[in-house]
Formats: sequence, C-alpha cells, structure tokens
Amino acid sequence: MKFLHREPHTITQILGVGWTTKRRKIDSTIDSIYHKFATNPIVKEYVDDYLNPERHWLKWRDSLFDYCDTYNKVPLHKTKYNNTNIGSWLSNQKKKINATADSTYQKLTMNPLVQKCLDTYLIKKQKRMSHATSYHTCSSHKYTIASMW
Repeated sequence: MKFLHREPHTITQILGVGWTTKRRKIDSTIDSIYHKFATNPIVKEYVDDYLNPERHWLKWRDSLFDYCDTYNKVPLHKTKYNNTNIGSWLSNQKKKINATADSTYQKLTMNPLVQKCLDTYLIKKQKRMSHATSYHTCSSHKYTIASMW
C-alpha cells in the first residue's frame, strides 16, 4: 500500500495525459489557461519553460555548470544530478555541435571543464569524418584501407 502515497514527480502525473493538448493552446502569459495553470507553482514552472525554451535551456546549462563546479568533472552520459539526466542532456547538446562557431558551443564553453570536453569531442568528430572520407575515397578506387597495408 506504500505506492498509493507517493508524490507525483512528472507533470503528466500531476495534470493527466491531456496536459500536452492543453499546453499547446497557451500562447502567452495573458491566456486564461495559463492563469489556471499558474495557480500551482510546479505547473507554472513547466508552462513558463514551455513558453520560453531558452529559459529552460539555460536552467539545464546552469545545472551542468553547477555539477562541474561541485565535482570538478564533466558528467558522463548516464549521470543524474538534481533530479535531471544532466549527462544525457550534455550528450544531446554535443550532437548539435559541428564547430567552435556554433551557438551551442559558444553558450556551453563559459565553463572551462565543459570547453575542454567539447574541444576533445570536436577533435574526435573531425577524425571520424576524415576516416569516413578516406574510406569513401578508397572504395571509389575499388580497394579498402585494410588492403593498403
């Protein structure tokens, strides 16, 4: 019977499955639906993040920086911190980065540990791309890299 007294920890558990449909109808903070949701501080937080994705992204970034400052390392892929999958989030952000000029790179490199991690990631990504290119070149000449050695 313990499970009956658990606190809901997702917005869907609080509002029900129709939450996403209701949320899509909100355009701004002056909508009547927004004011109905805003009576609950947890729900208000989710709706505010929905209306302002940049604010939501900055919360994740701040949580990442806090993790790095606390543990003096960058989180691994499965790392959870403050009830968030901060390692998974960082991995997803890395996938969006192709060069140091990308806006995601610029926003994340404010922390030196994250910058070092992203620089290493970009170097490895460039090496993978150059290997893929050299394999493509060799395959167009009907021999493989392995046969060259």
